[in-house]
Amino acid sequence: MSQLKYLLTNESITFKRVKLRRIRAVKDIRPDFDDLIQSGCLGGWIESEENLSHAGLCWVHADAKVYGKARVSGDARVTDQAVFCGNAMISGQALVAGQSRISGNARITGLAKIDGKQVSVAGRAWVGDYAQVRGSAGQRSAAPQCSKAKWSWVAR
Repeated sequence: MSQLKYLLTNESITFKRVKLRRIRAVKDIRPDFDDLIQSGCLGGWIESEENLSHAGLCWVHADAKVYGKARVSGDARVTDQAVFCGNAMISGQALVAGQSRISGNARITGLAKIDGKQVSVAGRAWVGDYAQVRGSAGQRSAAPQCSKAKWSWVAR
């Protein structure tokens, strides 16, 4: 079993009828691709320890919310006001940021980056490798977006 890297604080909020608790780092986490997360720093919001692995460099930052059976692992990050829920999984060095919403059985892997004001990845969608989803985009299919693809769709 991995050494603990965070604890659930007593600070809580209710979001979509789910009680979420803020996390606090209990050791320094030094990802190569991001700023140092120092021991004692507050992170984002999770429903339970099942949502965020203690292994790797993964982290939930800022006001991001992870709940349900959603899982953050590897060196992945969920940040800003992003919402990660359902059975969604993020791993590798993937990033979900902005006001993105990831739900259903979506899989975000590799070095994929999802960032935008109203980006939604849902259903059985898979975003991986070097894919980037930005802007006001929606991805709701089982088709993978991968292999250094850059996909940006702005709804009008």
